[in-house]
Amino acid sequence: MKLLTILFACAACLTGSAAEAPTDATFADLAVPEKRLAAQQAILDHSRSFTNASPEAKAWFDRVRTAAKTLENPEGQAALQQVLLFDPNGKPRLPLNPKQAQRYDPPAGTSPETKLAELERMLDLRGSAKEYPLTVEELVTLTKHEDFATAQRANRLLRRVSASAAAPILWERLAKLSQRSQVQEVEDEILRLPVSQAAILRSSSPAPRSLPRPPGSVSSASALPRPRKCAPPSRRRSSRCSKVRPMN
Repeated sequence: MKLLTILFACAACLTGSAAEAPTDATFADLAVPEKRLAAQQAILDHSRSFTNASPEAKAWFDRVRTAAKTLENPEGQAALQQVLLFDPNGKPRLPLNPKQAQRYDPPAGTSPETKLAELERMLDLRGSAKEYPLTVEELVTLTKHEDFATAQRANRLLRRVSASAAAPILWERLAKLSQRSQVQEVEDEILRLPVSQAAILRSSSPAPRSLPRPPGSVSSASALPRPRKCAPPSRRRSSRCSKVRPMN
């Protein structure tokens, strides 16, 4: 019984608080900067109580709509426009524009950079290969550009267009570079190659040569002490055989 009494009391409190609509003084507080936020919150909380279309909801949101038109403060107008979205009598609006977006064809590229940008855009949009502004031969030529950024962009796009044509160029470029940041970019493109292309070129490439040792260094084999050979048992003077001392 006590639990039911508490539940009924809570329901009565919620019903009473929902029935109390903001007064004209609350709408008047929208023009006062110090009281604007509290008035906006009170109007918003009361608007959420209307879940179904009814004459009371229509009268309330008409009142909010009139206040939004007469209010001069842009912040208050924006807040009341958000409140009007809770109107159950209003028609639901789609968040997307029903009209199709107009598509404008970009201007044709004239420089290598603009042509590469246009090709990358078409690859991202999955356009037809017949409409590519650059051929494989032209991309191979651009991979030898003096500017590293342009040449690297051509390498990246060539890998996306023809991996078999880009693979030997990337391996050859990797062998010639010395700056670590540039080497890292080329390595990233090599890692994105198909496994078949990377494996074929890696097997056909010459084996890496060992680095020369600096003068005065000792090889690992010669640095280790050589164990002494024990004499036959007949020639030993003592039963002990010399042991190799461990290195410190």
